[in-house]
Amino acid sequence: MVHNELIEKRGIIKEIRQIGISLYTYLVDIGEESFPPLCYAIRLGIVGKTLTRPYSPVSFTGSTVECIIKIYPQEEGKNMFTPDLEKLSVGDELRVLWYTPKYPIEEILSTKHMHVCMISAGTGITPMMQILDYAAQNRSMHKFTSIALSHSANHQILKDSSLYSGISLECISLMSKHPDCTHAELIRKIEVLIQPLLSKDVLYLVCGPDSFVEAVSGVRKGEYGGLLMRHNVPSSSCYKF
Repeated sequence: MVHNELIEKRGIIKEIRQIGISLYTYLVDIGEESFPPLCYAIRLGIVGKTLTRPYSPVSFTGSTVECIIKIYPQEEGKNMFTPDLEKLSVGDELRVLWYTPKYPIEEILSTKHMHVCMISAGTGITPMMQILDYAAQNRSMHKFTSIALSHSANHQILKDSSLYSGISLECISLMSKHPDCTHAELIRKIEVLIQPLLSKDVLYLVCGPDSFVEAVSGVRKGEYGGLLMRHNVPSSSCYKF
């Protein structure tokens, strides 16, 4: 069943674990709920406040969603979610808006494309991990390539393929910390990495900051473009998250 309207649920924080610089895994109990059709996102908010932010859970087990969240410092005069989230502890309550459907998993893991290339920056890798989690649980025969951009090794989220045993996954990491590593240079590096794939039947998934998505595949909710279009990858072979 696809939800046309978000349902607000009471979430209880079960666990908080730091996995990198300003990066945390939050396990949130939302009560018994049927598994949502992948791919999907939820929105989290502070009780008593109207602001909510979208997140793609990297896993869902029984009644618990697992989200990877980057905590941002408070900016003066700006309404923000994560500075308030950082003040909460295990056992505290969160607003959980359940859920926003994205793309049907059957379209992404179809037999049309047996190779899936995931191009992400920062926490943009989380919807990719949602797909990888499903693929690993169902012993998918697809081949996966993850090209993930992080600021440094301490900002990496998916460090290697060991988290998803049983599937064919290659993890390639790019770091942007070096002062000479410009945005344009990083895009060129991605261009070089995908060269061997361009002659093959590959599905591309793209997620990250707006400028990153636009450079790779065009405006997130707009026209197709970017380096993929320049290399004649059809729009039907690219999903933007």
